[in-house]
Amino acid sequence: MNFYPVPPIIQAELYVRIPDDLRCIDKDTEWRGGFARQFQHIFLEGPVVDDNGNLYIVDVPYGRILKINPKKNITIVAEWDGEPNGLAATENGRLIIADYKQGPNDLIVDSKGSIYFTDQGQTGMTDPTGKVYRLLPDGKLETLVENGVSPNGLVLSPDEKFLFVAMTRSNQVWRLPLHPDGTTTKAGVFFQSFGNAGPDGLAMDEEGSLFICHPSLGSIFVVDSDGIPKTRILTQTLDTLPVDGHRSCDNADQPAAETGPTVTSIENSSVSHGDGLGFMASLFTDPDLRRNNMELLQLLVRVPSTSEPVIQPCGLPSDEEGEFLFDEYLSWSHVQSPFLRRDEVKRLCDRVFSHVPTDQPASDYDLFRAFMILAVGSVLPFRNGTHAQHPEGYYLAALQRMGSDFLTRGQASIQDLLLICRFGIYHRIGTSIWDVVRLCARLCIEQGLYHNDNDPTDFMRVQMKRRVFWQVYMIDRYSSTVLGKPFSIDDRDIEASFPADANDEDLVTASQFSCDFEAFRSSHVTLDTTEMTVFFTSVRLRQISSRIHSEFSRLACNYLQSLKSHLAPGHIYATLSCLMQDLQHWRDDCPMFQQPKCLYESQDWYDLLLAREQLYLVRRAIDLMPKRGGKTPRHISVLCLRTALRTIWAYSRLCQQRPLTTHTRSYFHMMFTAGLSVLFCVSTATKLEKECLSHASAGLIQCEETLKKMVDQLPSAKHYVAVFGALRRNTSRNLDKVLGSLQSDALSQAKNLDYMSSGLRLSSERFSGPLEASRPSSLGSHYVLGSSVLGMNSDARLQEPNLRESIPSNVSFVRPVESATLGNPGPSTHGSRTTDGPTAATDSFSPGTDFLDWALLSDEALWNMESVLGEYVYGDPEKHIEALDAFEFQ
Repeated sequence: MNFYPVPPIIQAELYVRIPDDLRCIDKDTEWRGGFARQFQHIFLEGPVVDDNGNLYIVDVPYGRILKINPKKNITIVAEWDGEPNGLAATENGRLIIADYKQGPNDLIVDSKGSIYFTDQGQTGMTDPTGKVYRLLPDGKLETLVENGVSPNGLVLSPDEKFLFVAMTRSNQVWRLPLHPDGTTTKAGVFFQSFGNAGPDGLAMDEEGSLFICHPSLGSIFVVDSDGIPKTRILTQTLDTLPVDGHRSCDNADQPAAETGPTVTSIENSSVSHGDGLGFMASLFTDPDLRRNNMELLQLLVRVPSTSEPVIQPCGLPSDEEGEFLFDEYLSWSHVQSPFLRRDEVKRLCDRVFSHVPTDQPASDYDLFRAFMILAVGSVLPFRNGTHAQHPEGYYLAALQRMGSDFLTRGQASIQDLLLICRFGIYHRIGTSIWDVVRLCARLCIEQGLYHNDNDPTDFMRVQMKRRVFWQVYMIDRYSSTVLGKPFSIDDRDIEASFPADANDEDLVTASQFSCDFEAFRSSHVTLDTTEMTVFFTSVRLRQISSRIHSEFSRLACNYLQSLKSHLAPGHIYATLSCLMQDLQHWRDDCPMFQQPKCLYESQDWYDLLLAREQLYLVRRAIDLMPKRGGKTPRHISVLCLRTALRTIWAYSRLCQQRPLTTHTRSYFHMMFTAGLSVLFCVSTATKLEKECLSHASAGLIQCEETLKKMVDQLPSAKHYVAVFGALRRNTSRNLDKVLGSLQSDALSQAKNLDYMSSGLRLSSERFSGPLEASRPSSLGSHYVLGSSVLGMNSDARLQEPNLRESIPSNVSFVRPVESATLGNPGPSTHGSRTTDGPTAATDSFSPGTDFLDWALLSDEALWNMESVLGEYVYGDPEKHIEALDAFEFQ
């Protein structure tokens, strides 16, 4: 983990492709990797350039050395029954080969003629016995490392005082000092990476910058002599698909041969709930999709990469601008996250911008915190066009003032980390928010903040300890939920009570007359909202989220065993009903602000949070629900469809409240997940009413429109929008066919029936133009959806379908819920139902018909597509790039 910004990306260009006549097509190999065919009948390693500019490379599985001259003419210069891997040149112009068939992996030669080489074997984290050797010119063999975790590439520093070794399976690069007597001591980790495999080849330039080849990420990372990232070279693209049996992406990553197929390819992708490789693996694993939807694949691989602007650290703004941004922070971010004292923020502003008091100039630490507050406070003004400086400029300036005592300031260190987390919600911080908040939680535990503290002398100190702890709790619960990772502290271990529901000045006053904080907290009553009101509302919601996670984890352990599996549905239904009621009670208790000053005081925001949490709850239930024939029970699918559509419309409506609203990666993840949930429901439900399909079609279109608008502020999300758009268009085409067939059958039956004028007429709301209604027409910035299907006024700017009453707080599964439709969730009579017209067999869509052939993805595939998007939000900064760019199309 590091706090350095994401380095600039350089897209590598293809230098030369080995022609087919030099590839060993359809030729078997004894290479113990056994998967050369996946690399198009060739596996290149060990590049070496001679003084004449000739490039020499080895072909591992076929025992060949190839020469590429400056004119890019390719010849075979050597071939034998071996498995060459590493390649190095001596001063006399000879090539030295590490033949992996005999053991060695890579090798280098120093200025004295000594050969350093690695012996990787089958070592890894569970067998750290890899070796690094040095062969002296006199023939003496020395062992430098014998506990390596799959040692691979290696390189010497320019002065040959340090040896760098790539440890592939631990995702590290080790740095070994080389002493004059030939020994090495105090080896350490110089670079820590991530990904499925780890670093492979290494190289170093004259300035001491280390080039680290990372096959599973399709990248070369360039770091300076201190390990600080300078550049990332992307060596993989998705520009071309295979056009015949022998051609594919030429720059596919190449894992170490000895460990089998570890390349990030479709065949080797694994997807699990919450923390799988991610949605792209699931997307391309679907055999029907790969066989029948080549047009869709071509669209996805043509999505252009987005070049992020290079931001430089900036200086302090003018005094007036600085005070304005501090006020923005207090009136916006502080409302939901009051982990700093308001008076301390104001005093800091005075020291930095008003230079008061004059005898206390701002320290470097003051400047660090000031720049962090400026970074957070400038997010909305910058996106609304009222402030010119990019927020990342302030963030980078803050990092320049991060002292060596950053983590030694007690509670202040946690607050500083929380500022970084808060900024990371809106902009990239170069590391995982989840990792940062885990560090926060560790500091909270070390400082005992999870215990109650009733200091009689300082109410504000007690208040701030609790505010800081519960802020960490709130971010930890949400980020862990998104990523499917464990919480940093169990709810049962938390003893700390909530802070007092009072403004800071009230606490300062009360501490002068009382010596019992708990007594004040329990007895203090306010008739108005306080600066803690929104914070309490947010934390209580995260407590319910935590309970959802705990309850369903318990169900997974206790009731999914073979002997108890028949009891699972009842327990799942009961838990779902109880937690749905808790969420509705939370919404009923949300505060009312007569004149909302920011997003967090808006009722629409509370509606959105409710819908998002309900969707998370229902998805957890579907995850565990026993399925027949791989299909989710219809009543659960309908409930999931309703909550997903409510989430889509709630956020789309909230987006109209500019300038109060700004897009974040978290909101993007929410919308993307809601859209995938709709796709999931229409693909796997055992039966859906025509109205459900109409609502689903309209909701998917609106979801895509909103995602496209979000890309303006989140350019790095462009790939995800392309993926969703392709899936949505394919789904909508087939939904239109289904709806057209249903309407055609219904209208033909209606012509043969003589309805009485007393209400037994064909409902115009039910059958008028569902195909047209499912497509919004653009009128400037307004989106008008057909009222016949969605039940909306035609002049409404943007209004969701009548879904508000469709998700009852007391979900009951006693009666047959199948009778409820999206717009009418009320009870029905067994054996019959009331409709506006005749009920025909074609009024509903069942996947048992031929129409299900259009379903692109299976239950599991759709369900896990958002996994890597979770990493995009709160996890490793580059994992989403890996998922989007690291696939080899076979």
